[in-house]
Amino acid sequence: MLGLFKKEGFITAEEYNLAKPAGSRPARLYGLPKIHKSDRPDYPPRPVMSATKTVGYGLGKMLKNRLQELRTSPYMVKNTFDFVNKIKQSKYADKNMVSFDVTSLFTNVPLTYTIDLILDHMYPKCPSICENNSRNKLCENCRKRTDFAALLRVAMGAPLASVIPDIFMAHLGKSLMDQLQQCGVHEWYRFVDDTFVLLEPATEVADVLKILNNFHPSIKFTYEDEKDDRLSFLNAQVIRPDIDVRFCTKTPPSVQTYFNTKDPVPKHLQADVVYQVNCIHYGHTYIRHTTRQPIRRLLEHGAPKIIFEAPLTNTETITTGPIRSKRNRRHQPYPSLNELRRSERIQQRTNQSDNIQLQVTNPNTNNQYNITTNSKTSIGDHVNQTGHKMDWEGFTILSHEKHQYKLQIKEFLAIKAHDPVLNRTRHSVPLILFPGGILK
Repeated sequence: MLGLFKKEGFITAEEYNLAKPAGSRPARLYGLPKIHKSDRPDYPPRPVMSATKTVGYGLGKMLKNRLQELRTSPYMVKNTFDFVNKIKQSKYADKNMVSFDVTSLFTNVPLTYTIDLILDHMYPKCPSICENNSRNKLCENCRKRTDFAALLRVAMGAPLASVIPDIFMAHLGKSLMDQLQQCGVHEWYRFVDDTFVLLEPATEVADVLKILNNFHPSIKFTYEDEKDDRLSFLNAQVIRPDIDVRFCTKTPPSVQTYFNTKDPVPKHLQADVVYQVNCIHYGHTYIRHTTRQPIRRLLEHGAPKIIFEAPLTNTETITTGPIRSKRNRRHQPYPSLNELRRSERIQQRTNQSDNIQLQVTNPNTNNQYNITTNSKTSIGDHVNQTGHKMDWEGFTILSHEKHQYKLQIKEFLAIKAHDPVLNRTRHSVPLILFPGGILK
């Protein structure tokens, strides 16, 4: 489908490359404790889904870029500073202050309703049968949605997690603003699910709340009145009668600062890395970068599959924040090698290559097994000419980088620093300036 969209000009080449899935992995679900709810002794978790490098992650990022204009609204504020600038210019300083909040917006936003709203905005005059065959097929798939789609919700952590609620809330504000103004609302400032409102003193807050809650059955609003001419909103506190704004104390640090909330990823399943493989006999090294998982490259070099069927003993992970101490890492089950995706082109190239069978003893089980060494790689040539063995299980990851050009620069610096004997390629890109120095 993406190929047809690119061919017909419906999406650009950049959008196609972004939406095309490559090296996907299952999503991870974890929970962040709501430490700000001190009244709850159990600290309920907030479910977050890590969708990085999943099948639909790139497609979600592409759709997020296309749907940015639907998020815009004259009543939306970008951050605390934008809110302060707007509220100081308000002409209704003598009005009552009320804040409204949507209960669990991300898990209750009507997904089917919002998708129909997006389609109506993007294709207001789309006929029932499109002249474009691929778009017609896509529309037919959209029309075949059944009632179970009404049960779907947006997962926090997905690329569209912030877009879908913003589009729905922007539509809610535009649709109800005439009724709200007739009810006595003068100013309406929204940030995601929190809204700051200035309304007439004679206006009943219950009437405004009834209008909001009647918009859609899945959305329920709560409100908070001002106390002693003060009301907190975002990280600021608004004080009447002069609409003076004072910034609140700094919010508590994120939970990730103190806890490692994500499971470690085995080093042979990480992607966008510069890796190093050593020869057991003379310590000759080979350094190369790959945007795929290292397990795929090592198997193409001739590594035995039996080594990667069990979790590796040396698992390298990336941690953020001030966490420095090593923890007992627990390996989660990952797909077997037979379930890993491999394109037909790579399979055909591997089958037609000039392969040589070697017999190697597994150090864990003392069993002998055959290795298929690819003679078209520099590692394969080294093994075939010398009969040496490579330390496949002990390969190391030197650096990580998602940007492809920066990854090539890091590979070049690693080659210059370690001077690998087995490398045919001595540099990836010309080095102009690198202030961080050479990797060692």
